[in-house]
Amino acid sequence: MSEIKLFCREMKKMGESLNVRKALFLDRDGVINHDPGDYTKSLAEFTVLPGVIDTLKVWHDLGYLLIVVTNQGGLAKGLYEEADVHAMHQY
Repeated sequence: MSEIKLFCREMKKMGESLNVRKALFLDRDGVINHDPGDYTKSLAEFTVLPGVIDTLKVWHDLGYLLIVVTNQGGLAKGLYEEADVHAMHQY
């Protein structure tokens, strides 16, 4: 049996024995909020795209965990602070 098939079989067994939840992984900029192209640097620049909140509520109500993944290159470049990112994520 190939390693991939073995891995898949073992993952299926784990899923049957664990309380597994569905999850939706979402990128932040351009998916949840408007991406201006030159970094969203502050809460004042953070604009949620139309329909996103209602759509996320539907997925949440269907039992999905909503997980936001984001690569904040502007943070690494010193264009804004970690506190600015936290403020946007708490919004």
